[in-house]
Amino acid sequence: MQIKNLAFIIFFISISKITFAEDLNDLSFKPFFACKKPPNSPSKKLLNRWYKTYIPAGTWEIFDINGDGWCDWVRGGNEGYRTDEEEPRLREFIYLGTAKGWRHFDKNNIPFDFKAAGYKSYEAPVIFGEYSANGFVEPIAIYSKGKNKPYIVAVYRGDAPAPPPDREYINVYKWDDELDKLRKVSEIDRLNIVDFLHEKLCKDRPELNSYGDSPFLLSQGNLCFPRE
Repeated sequence: MQIKNLAFIIFFISISKITFAEDLNDLSFKPFFACKKPPNSPSKKLLNRWYKTYIPAGTWEIFDINGDGWCDWVRGGNEGYRTDEEEPRLREFIYLGTAKGWRHFDKNNIPFDFKAAGYKSYEAPVIFGEYSANGFVEPIAIYSKGKNKPYIVAVYRGDAPAPPPDREYINVYKWDDELDKLRKVSEIDRLNIVDFLHEKLCKDRPELNSYGDSPFLLSQGNLCFPRE
């Protein structure tokens, strides 16, 4: 009986590894589908807004964050600093494109029962519009072949100039239509995405001993450090 169980475990691990490799091959930094441009965009006043923060907010990117086919406006959050006079909210960092123009995300502020879903009180499995933008630093989209919704990678940086977080704290989200906001993926999916980032961004820098030379790599902490 024990031999059968051991054989099953070995078989399961082998299948998991094969699936993992195939998943990596299906991932890309470039979208597989072009998004449609909405008839109207947010005003220049909204898109050009700057905040009273020591480290400025990120730049705007246009891509389909929620997988509905329309282009959306997504801005990276600011790294929080002790002298900040403002704490920007995420509601002003994601604008969703629609057939009529655009709208705010999390429009109905739909609640989420963290405890019932098995999360601790300090964890943040979903991103509400009222949350601080420093939990959404250097977001990038990673696309999966055959799927409309991209993975969204971002980190929390509310304590600059502290060292960037370890790879264990790189957050990965996908859009939840029912909640109308980003929700963290499973830990298995998160690890797959982190390994994809390591493979694509760190392959030519195995001896990297600094936090990186690009804003994105800087935010990802020890992503490219030699593995122990």
